[in-house]
Amino acid sequence: MERADRPLLALVAGYFLLATVIGGGGTPNPATEVPLILLSFLFATVALFLRPPTLFASFASNRVLWLCALGILAVPLAQLIPLPPSIWRALPGRTVVTGILDFAGTGSQWRPLSLVPAATLASLLCLIAPAIMAYSVVQFGPTARAWLLGAVAAMALLTAVIGVLQFVAGNGGLKLYNQTALRFATGFFANRNTLPDFLTVGGFATLATLQGRREEAAGIHWSRDAATGAALTILAMGTLASGSRAGIALFSIVLLSAAYLFGRRSRSWTLAAVLVLPAFYLVGWAAVNTGALADVGGRLEKSDASRLVIWRNTLDLIPAYLPFGSGMGTFVPVYQTIEPLDDLQAAVTNRAHNDYLELALESGVAGMAVLALTVATVLAYGTRKILAGGSSTIEGWFALGTLLVIALHSAVDYPLRNMTMLAVGGLAFGLLTQARGGPAGALANQHSNAGVTR
Repeated sequence: MERADRPLLALVAGYFLLATVIGGGGTPNPATEVPLILLSFLFATVALFLRPPTLFASFASNRVLWLCALGILAVPLAQLIPLPPSIWRALPGRTVVTGILDFAGTGSQWRPLSLVPAATLASLLCLIAPAIMAYSVVQFGPTARAWLLGAVAAMALLTAVIGVLQFVAGNGGLKLYNQTALRFATGFFANRNTLPDFLTVGGFATLATLQGRREEAAGIHWSRDAATGAALTILAMGTLASGSRAGIALFSIVLLSAAYLFGRRSRSWTLAAVLVLPAFYLVGWAAVNTGALADVGGRLEKSDASRLVIWRNTLDLIPAYLPFGSGMGTFVPVYQTIEPLDDLQAAVTNRAHNDYLELALESGVAGMAVLALTVATVLAYGTRKILAGGSSTIEGWFALGTLLVIALHSAVDYPLRNMTMLAVGGLAFGLLTQARGGPAGALANQHSNAGVTR
């Protein structure tokens, strides 16, 4: 590793540890996000001091990628720009609010597009976490990037262990947040559905760290393969303890990847298929049916019709705020204005449980356009990384695997609505860029010295 990378690597690894430990509160428990946001500004300042911006060279070879990043920042920023009353009152979805403001005598004031500017500002400030991760990764050479992936794997294993202990303790024992699932594992998160997302990312990082070397001889490497198997087992146990149906299904992607890597190297695809994927489900089936994880088994057997109701109501609400949206972070007050009495629950409907529907409601056409451009760009840059060979291939697989898991789970939940997973997303996004130090071919020669290949 180059000496110049070490201070920034230590800083960003420390920030990632901090974001993991106190950044998982999200919507149910946002209190820890406030100090983390303040500390993020400090970390960002130090990062800029350690490595002044050299983004122009990176922008030249990654134009569309950085345009996507700017677009993501621009949507909430534009929603905070004050508008004259004549324009604001003419925006779609403002009729009821305008009547209330007129009754209060404040209808003639300038207002931003967002219906709840404070919530939109909070959404914008939370983006500093992925910005720090992406900016730092761009500055690194391949060796520093490999060490950072190792740090992700280590934090995921620690989180899995804590999650298993929480499940064993039961009744909210060892939980970091008050408003959380009492019986199921949550790790460092408030939402147990986010835990398996982080553990799945940790699985990709484990494979990159322990199985990423491409120059090794074919066959079984007992020490590294045993370490990989042990790590994946711990991550799988943490995933099962979360009781998240989608999370358990998505962890299969890691196991399929492990089977592919093992089969390619051992030249025994049948052995890989027989040992890796069925073993996970056999262990899971035994656990949920023998009483060891009976609560998880009961959770897996339930259907969740309430989400279908929320999706239907949100879908009906979106046209009322097109094309500009209601403002990032405004889902709760906007949804409550149309929530039918028959659908009211004891708990507040805090999310749409489908980030695509929620994004369409809050950001309108601009947000969906940025999303479409980002998805296409990630696929293009990720494919280019995978085909480049060497460390670029490893980084590409990790980035695409991570973003694929987030994208899939976003269809039924909200994995990016906490700062920990935002930092993970920023890391994956930054890895799509070319590592500092030369073209992909040169990086492949340097990869043998990376921490990921030990």
